[in-house]
Amino acid sequence: MKKIFIISIVIFISCNFISCNNKDDEGQTNIAKNAERQYSEEEITFLAESLKVGIPAETLIKAKMPSTHIVIFTLFRKNKRGQCVKFGICEWFPRQYYEIDNLPYRYVPCVLEKKEDGSLKPFIVELKEDVSTLPEEAYQFEVTQDINIDDSVVRDLEFQKIVIKQGIYPYNSKIGKYGGYEVPLYGIK
Repeated sequence: MKKIFIISIVIFISCNFISCNNKDDEGQTNIAKNAERQYSEEEITFLAESLKVGIPAETLIKAKMPSTHIVIFTLFRKNKRGQCVKFGICEWFPRQYYEIDNLPYRYVPCVLEKKEDGSLKPFIVELKEDVSTLPEEAYQFEVTQDINIDDSVVRDLEFQKIVIKQGIYPYNSKIGKYGGYEVPLYGIK
């Protein structure tokens, strides 16, 4: 009787182990199928527009300081004026148009700071959610045309303008918890 009980337990554990392994294989297969799946342009647009994004906490703290040089960027996939056709920086506004604590959805402050060598620190965008199951096109960060920032804030930093160059900026998994983007800012004297 004792042998039958032990054999039953061994069989039960073995069946559960095999069943769990099959579920893991199914999960991996579903992830692989998602990666291979062809998404429509509408699906890509929906996924990109629903991404949660922000800036690092230390940047937000600096942005709230009155003496900080700041502009506001919009990070929409497509805005009302049609200047943006992908997820990325669409346009900029001077700080005085918005209160940092009450920015509209997908508007983020950019702190303009010089490095020791006189160049500008990059603009950092953080993803606030896991994108590993999304198609790459949904979180590809693109600036569709050069953005020229010409404002008194820029002149205070001794530049005529600051430029963000057109291009696709690579996803960096080391930024924040879920990855993000580092966008160079070029000061033109």
